[in-house]
Amino acid sequence: MRVPSSAVFLPPKYTSIATILEKITYIGVLELFLGKDVDLGVFAASLGLSSAICGAIIECQIRLLEKSFWKPEVRPVIMHLLQNAADVYTASHPLRQAR
Repeated sequence: MRVPSSAVFLPPKYTSIATILEKITYIGVLELFLGKDVDLGVFAASLGLSSAICGAIIECQIRLLEKSFWKPEVRPVIMHLLQNAADVYTASHPLRQAR
C-alpha cells in the first residue's frame, strides 16, 4: 500500500482541499491562537479516515506551519503535530514514522 504524503494535495483537483487546510491551519494558529486544537488529524480520525489520510493531513499542516516556525506560538503546535504524526504512523508505515 502506498502511503500518501502531503504531496497528495498537489494535483489540481485537490488544490481546494489544500487551500482550506492552509486557511484553517493559519487562522487557527496565528489569528485565533487555538494552539494544539488546530490538529485536523484528530478530526479526520474521528471521521473514520485511514491513518494514511490522517497522516497526510498532519504532514500538510506541518509543511504549512514550517514557514512561520520563527513565531513562538507556532513551535509548540509543530511539535504537537510531529508527535501526533509519529503516533498515526505506526509500524505499518515505518518510513513515514522515521521521517
